[in-house]
Amino acid sequence: MRRLTLAGLLVTGLMLGLLPAASAQARPKRCPNAGVVAENTRAKLFVKVHDDSEYTLRGCMKKSRKRTTLLEWFNCGCSTGDQPAPQYELTRRFAAVNRWGCAPDGSICTGTTTVTDLKLRAELRTVDTGGGVSDLVVTTRGNLALIGPHGLQRSDATGQATLDLSPTAGSLAWAAGTHTLYWTTLGLPRSAPLD
Repeated sequence: MRRLTLAGLLVTGLMLGLLPAASAQARPKRCPNAGVVAENTRAKLFVKVHDDSEYTLRGCMKKSRKRTTLLEWFNCGCSTGDQPAPQYELTRRFAAVNRWGCAPDGSICTGTTTVTDLKLRAELRTVDTGGGVSDLVVTTRGNLALIGPHGLQRSDATGQATLDLSPTAGSLAWAAGTHTLYWTTLGLPRSAPLD
């Protein structure tokens, strides 16, 4: 009878919140080291592989150990339905991920880049890229610039804009100190502000 009463008191204490539950005390595991594809002092991006053909790109904040699933895709290397690996960039707590793909004959391509705040686990902005991108920049404030099929696109607090229709692939750079975006078009240097 005494064991039953003690067990009853424990269950009642847990239900009323008087005693902490074991799961509430457990701290999440550290950010994994396996499968890391991007890392800085605040966060990591890593890929988990399931069954050799299903992949998950996740972000993890190092201090809080919060994890966010950014994208899942399938690629067995055996099907026309295979999806290419995403393109990504990580700056501080902001992850930019471009999910893209093309029809098997290459006639139609689509793509969408999403910027996610890993600390808040919230999507900040999304841009239609029209396919794969050659350059991807995410700033320390979560703003985005990229070069893709639609040219040089920018997305920030002021909205979205196409800055250049024919930028040179591989020429995009961002200077954090001056909040300036740099690129070339037909060999000529160009710039624009980007916070």
